[in-house]
Amino acid sequence: MIELVGVGEGKEYEAALHLRKQLLAVWPDLSQHPNDHVKIFVGLKLYGHPIEDIDLFVVGQFSEPRQFDIEYKFYPREGEPFVPRRASVGSSA
Repeated sequence: MIELVGVGEGKEYEAALHLRKQLLAVWPDLSQHPNDHVKIFVGLKLYGHPIEDIDLFVVGQFSEPRQFDIEYKFYPREGEPFVPRRASVGSSA
C-alpha cells in the first residue's frame, strides 16, 4: 500500500504523485500488498528546527526485501565509483 499524507495540492503533492507512480512502475503489487506499506509525507513542517520545511519524506516497511535495478553511479568514500547491478531495500526489526 502507498499512502500520501499531508498537503493535497501544489508542486510537492505533484512530486509525491510522481514518486508514487515511479514506485508502482518498479513494484506493481505494492498498491494492494497486505503487508508492505509506503507512506509519502507531503509538506512537513518542523517548527523550531534549523530546517523547518520538508517537501517529501518517504518511509517504508516491507515484509521481505524488495529488489530494484540501479540507474545511477554510486560514489563510495573509499574506492572507485561504480554502478551496481541490483539493490534492495528492506525493513529492520
